[in-house]
Amino acid sequence: MYGVFPFVLPGSRDMKLKYVIAGLLMAISANASASLIVNGSFEDNDVKKGSWAKFDASTVNGWDGLNIEIWDHLDRRAAFEGDQLLELNAFGKRNAANNAYQISQTFATDVNAHYSVSFAYQARTSASEAFLFEILNDAGSAIFSELITDHSKNVWRVFDTDFVAPDLFTTISFTSISGGTTGNLIDAVKVTSVPEPATLLPFAVALMFIGARLMRRNSESAFLSNDIKKAS
Repeated sequence: MYGVFPFVLPGSRDMKLKYVIAGLLMAISANASASLIVNGSFEDNDVKKGSWAKFDASTVNGWDGLNIEIWDHLDRRAAFEGDQLLELNAFGKRNAANNAYQISQTFATDVNAHYSVSFAYQARTSASEAFLFEILNDAGSAIFSELITDHSKNVWRVFDTDFVAPDLFTTISFTSISGGTTGNLIDAVKVTSVPEPATLLPFAVALMFIGARLMRRNSESAFLSNDIKKAS
């Protein structure tokens, strides 16, 4: 009685292993790139293209403050990401404590975990525009503070830094320094986790194992090929 054996294309296992490697790399990348910030590009409140709108902060998904001004290609100003952007120096009420415009967002963090924060910014009218960026612990004390003063009109700059979260909740805050109701355009606010070495270890071991399997299979295939050539 003859047995029926499935036909397997040469190298098909290698292809499967390569797909596994690609999947592991995508999993690592997705874990590191998922932002903890809600509505970081200010797209959730729809604004008519070519105009701007002021919103009470309570109606802007993710963000806290008094009032928030959002643009959509106003003055043909393109956003850094998506279609919309924030003007920090918003028209309307200011923070009574410091007479400044301010927005913030609080998000969950793991104690002693590493995170990366980034955002894009540019001047609306003058390179003298400025704002204060802070990272605050759960008690409201700054664990990082940077005065942003190197604005350029019509040119987006990107700020980024890393921090270690001291609490289960962390807040980022933007506070206007330059006066008036115009200035300090901001977009693409992101906070992402930075994988710890211990977290990456299982992936590294898996990749090493798969790589060894591929090398072994390639070596065996080459050896078998040489044997076939000698026999012929």
